[in-house]
Amino acid sequence: MSQTTLDTSAIGADLPGAVVTVERGPVTTFAGAVLDERPEYRSAVAARAAGLRGIPMPPTFPFAMGNWGQFEEQQPDGWDAPIPTLGLYGELMRNGGLILHGEQEFIYHRDVVVGDELTMTGRVKDIYQKASGDKTMTFIVSEQDYRNSDGELVLTQVTTIIHRV
Repeated sequence: MSQTTLDTSAIGADLPGAVVTVERGPVTTFAGAVLDERPEYRSAVAARAAGLRGIPMPPTFPFAMGNWGQFEEQQPDGWDAPIPTLGLYGELMRNGGLILHGEQEFIYHRDVVVGDELTMTGRVKDIYQKASGDKTMTFIVSEQDYRNSDGELVLTQVTTIIHRV
């Protein structure tokens, strides 16, 4: 796929929204899985003693939190709609190659702790290509904002997916 035929029409498109409740069991399990044994991830008493308002969410937990705490009855209309880049992924894969998770960025604006209910909104931020030797890499960048129940922005997550052919 050449740069002149790249479909960038999804740039700016909204991603399906979601609501996630940050749960203690998954937070503790995730902390253990990434080998972080700090007591603040296991005990509310230890978290408060460390000056936190509750058991904190591990820094990279948002990457997996959609798999836990996303209860159907809490979701907004359209939460299960296809993402706007699905057609582009299909078109890219017709040319072969690989789709890879290229980069993940987490920008914390406030602390997030167990019990917080977060509302996510997102958008397709960019779609572009770069040459890599005789190969072409297509980058699809999305950005998700998470707000707490007071409407405050607490987290921005930026995800880059790469297709290389």
